[in-house]
Amino acid sequence: MQYNQWVHGAVVARSFERMKRPDNLYQYGTVIGYNMHPVMPGAGSAIFMHVWRKSIAPSGCVALNPKKLTQNFTLARTAVSTGNYLE
Repeated sequence: MQYNQWVHGAVVARSFERMKRPDNLYQYGTVIGYNMHPVMPGAGSAIFMHVWRKSIAPSGCVALNPKKLTQNFTLARTAVSTGNYLE
């Protein structure tokens, strides 16, 4: 099943988001483990956090400037490596 995970090659899912784009909107990314174990139909498949672009307002996403976005990834990586996070 290709659900809330990185997929390389052919996509068999009916609904998906292309992450590699020429505009680098999704230049950074991570799988956060939302709705995975077990998968609950209708509960959603992903929460997008991406690079902010002044010309396009986010729709159901979190958008930050690249520096803040990478700072959030660093904080998350530290939290996971130290076990200092909520499940």
